[in-house]
Parts: sequence; C-alpha cells; structure tokens
Amino acid sequence: MAAEVWTKIQFNTANYNDSSLYNTATHRWTPPSGRCQIVAAVNFSSGPLLGTPVKIAIYKNGTLIRQVNNACVTTDDAAATITVIEACNGSDYFEVFAFIFTSTTGSILGSQTLTYFMGTTL
Repeated sequence: MAAEVWTKIQFNTANYNDSSLYNTATHRWTPPSGRCQIVAAVNFSSGPLLGTPVKIAIYKNGTLIRQVNNACVTTDDAAATITVIEACNGSDYFEVFAFIFTSTTGSILGSQTLTYFMGTTL
C-alpha cells in the first residue's frame, strides 16, 4: 500500500454474498434501497511506526462519507475499524479505503479475521 494516499482496499473474495450485492471485480457493495450498516477493518502488518496515524474510510458512490483515525500502538502493527449506518437508494455503492502516514509503503494483513468488509440491510 502506498504511503500518504487514500488507497482502495481490494476484498477479492466474499464469504457470504446474498443476491450478489458485492462485486469482487470492482470491490464494491451495492445494497438494495433502504438503510444499511457497513462494518470494515484494516490491519497493517508493516510500514507504520509507533504512534503513526492510520485511517480507514467508507466511500459512497466515490465520495468519502466517514473516516476513523487510529494510531499504531506497536512498532509493527496498526489497525482501524469503522461502522456506518447509511440510507441507500438501490444503486448506491460502498467501498473501503485506507490511509497510512509514513515515509515507506505499508502492507495489509489479508486474514479475514483481521481485515474485512461487511454490509447488511436494516
């Protein structure tokens, strides 16, 4: 992951994909009309230094709607999680982006228990 730039997180597989609402090619979730809840987490395995801020964000239709800042608490590990409840019109789509403040590139842990993207209708 590039340093100091918002980077789209590519979730290439889906454990559950009812009605094929998550597109593994575009890495977007398009829920039906109504309210939805989105939960995401990103865990960085390298790159950030102790105290370095990391960010995670939810984008709706290509626009940032919510972000969370967190700080690296060890010398080689940082994580951030976010939850959003949002109104959807049936064609809205959601994506997850991350940002790391560091002079070097960072790596994201690909484990589904540490880095994930979930959405559900309410």
